[in-house]
Amino acid sequence: MPIPNNVILLSDCLFYTETVDAPSALGAKDMQEYVNTVCEDSAPIPPEFLRRGFFRKSNKATIFACSSETVFRGIPDNTLRDAKLVIPRSGLLSKFDLPDASYILESEDCLTLIEIENGAWKEIYSERIADEPGKTKELILSDTGRKDALIPIKILDFAETRRGRYNIKISVGGEEMNSGEISLKSFADLELRPQSELSKQLKARRKSTYLLWGIKIVPIVFLLLFVWQICLWTKSAKINSLNGEISMLEPQANAVSKESEEAASLRSFTGLKLHPTISLAIINAARPDTVSFVKVQWNSPTEVEINGRAPSIRDADTFAKNLEADKRIESAIPKTESSKSEARFTMTINFKK
Repeated sequence: MPIPNNVILLSDCLFYTETVDAPSALGAKDMQEYVNTVCEDSAPIPPEFLRRGFFRKSNKATIFACSSETVFRGIPDNTLRDAKLVIPRSGLLSKFDLPDASYILESEDCLTLIEIENGAWKEIYSERIADEPGKTKELILSDTGRKDALIPIKILDFAETRRGRYNIKISVGGEEMNSGEISLKSFADLELRPQSELSKQLKARRKSTYLLWGIKIVPIVFLLLFVWQICLWTKSAKINSLNGEISMLEPQANAVSKESEEAASLRSFTGLKLHPTISLAIINAARPDTVSFVKVQWNSPTEVEINGRAPSIRDADTFAKNLEADKRIESAIPKTESSKSEARFTMTINFKK
C-alpha cells in the first residue's frame, strides 16, 4: 500500500486497545486528560514509557496504548523526527462511517479484528500473521469465540491529492470506499509522539525556514529601511501630530491595562476550581455497570449534576450510596422516577471544599 513519505503507520499488533465512554461534556483538552487517566489506570505499561492515541465516535473513545521502548524500534531517529504523522494503521479507518458488523483489516504483518456496534468501535483484536494467513484468521475466530464470517478490509491507497490534503481509499468486502479530502491535523488525537517532542520539531523546522527566508530578504529589508528613514525625515510634522494623538489615547491604554489585570485575577481564581476530569473520574469510579449517564453538568466548582438511566430505582440508590462512601464527596442526592422499562434520575453531587 503506498503511503505519503511524511507519514508512519505502525502495526496494530504493537498496541493495547480499549474502548471507553467519551462523555459529550468533555472538551478536547479535558478528553486528552481523561484518556491519560484511563491509560494510567488500565494499560499494562509504566506511565514514563506510555504512548497513546485515540479517536472519538458515537460518544465512545477508542484508545491505542503502547510502550515507547518497543513501538518505535527499527525506525531511524531522523525519520521519526521528520514525520508529520505517526499513528496505528487501523486509525486510518476512523475516517469512515462503517456499518455495524465484524471486520478484519488485512495488512502485510498483522490481521486486526474490528467489531462495530451502534457506530462505535466496540472491540479490537490483533494477531501477527503466521506462515499462512488463513490459519491466523482461524486463530482470531477461536480466541474471540466467533463463528460468523468477518468482512475483509484492505487499505488500498493513502495519497496527497493537493498540498496539505489527502485521500484514503479502502476495500470493504470487495467494494471500494474513499474518505474524501482530509487534513493530517484531523488525526491529531491519534498521534503517538508526545506533544512536547512535536513542538520542538515544529520549532526547529520553523527556525530553519525563517533562517532561509531571512538570508534571502536581508538586502530588501535594508533597502526598505533606508526608504522609510527618508520618509520619516520628510514627514516630521506628521510625527509630531501622531505623538499628540498617542497622548490622547493614554487614558484608554490605562483602562485596557486595568482590564488585563482583572482578567489575570479571574484566571488565577478559576485555576482553583476542582478539575472537571478529576471530578468525573471520581464519580465514574462509583458508578455501577447498570447505570449510564445522559448528561453531566457542573453547577459550581464543587457541585455536579448528573442525569442518567438505570434498570431500577434501587440501582440509582446504590450509585448514591457508593458516592457518599467516598470521603471526597460531601453528599449525593438522587431524584428518581421510574417507568415500566427503566428508572431515570437526577443526581446532585457536592464535593468537599
